[in-house]
Amino acid sequence: MGSKVDSLKLAKNAVHPLVEEWRSGNVLSLSQVAEAARPFLAAFLAAELDKPLCIVLREVREQELFYSDFETWLEETAPGQFEPLFFPEEESLRIEGALRGRSARILGGSSARVLAAPELEAERWEILRRLTAPAKTPIVVTTVLGAEQPLADPAKIREQRRTIAIGDDLPPETWLGELAATGYILTAQAAGHGQFAHRGGIVDVFPYNATAPYRVEFFGDRVDSIRVFDPDTQASTRTVDSFEMLGEPGDRLTSTLIDYLPKSSFFIESTEEHFLLRSPRSPAPGPQPQDPSPQTRALELVAVRAGRKQVGFAKNSRTKFGIGLFHDVEKH
Repeated sequence: MGSKVDSLKLAKNAVHPLVEEWRSGNVLSLSQVAEAARPFLAAFLAAELDKPLCIVLREVREQELFYSDFETWLEETAPGQFEPLFFPEEESLRIEGALRGRSARILGGSSARVLAAPELEAERWEILRRLTAPAKTPIVVTTVLGAEQPLADPAKIREQRRTIAIGDDLPPETWLGELAATGYILTAQAAGHGQFAHRGGIVDVFPYNATAPYRVEFFGDRVDSIRVFDPDTQASTRTVDSFEMLGEPGDRLTSTLIDYLPKSSFFIESTEEHFLLRSPRSPAPGPQPQDPSPQTRALELVAVRAGRKQVGFAKNSRTKFGIGLFHDVEKH
């Protein structure tokens, strides 16, 4: 246990000068970072930087593997400090990306939204809701296509946020009118996203950003209870004190994920050969590598020591420093 703590401390000390370079507005490129080591390195960079962060990976499988390890390392290095958010790309956009380079791009704009799976779409809108009012410092992990996907204006998301809580004074007729005005459809049963149902003093609603519908029971004009229920069986599964919902996103998609991030956000771009670090004030990228800086040797030392103590991750036994945490640093 002691060796692990020592290695974590060593890694933090070595990452500090790198973060200072990054924070000052430089673009830094870490060459040949082993795939398995990238979550480890990103977690230390995030903990030391203590700023909102967006990590952009190449494709979905890499994103899934990265996020699983990154979340674990982040909790190890900065417990409770950040809110890691997995922002998926739409299935339709993934198909469009696969078609790039061909003569036609058959999907795009609002038509892409229609083809997305409802659960995936709900997950995306829930992440966007959290980004409009983050409870903790957000760290978003996405893909190139996920970052490019056109989205509704963040201002619209903020306008349509609605919290329903037990004890609220809310005449049912007033809320029913609000639901219809924000794109919800009245049905016999709220079995799909964007639907609501009304019978007596009960209103069922399936928010666009939720994984399950809610059953809201009124006592007069007061919210008396809120239950989550199964859309297939209509049976209640648990009670909650409140929930937050969004209106229908609409077809006017004029923004991207970047517009939802705090202006102070830093960026990590993961490519096949580089782990590229950009600050909000980074200059335009350009191939201008300089001689290795003093912190390079410290980072190399961490790579070796962390590998010996099984804190880092080995790429193979023939890498330059014995493991593949990182090999060198180039400053642009």
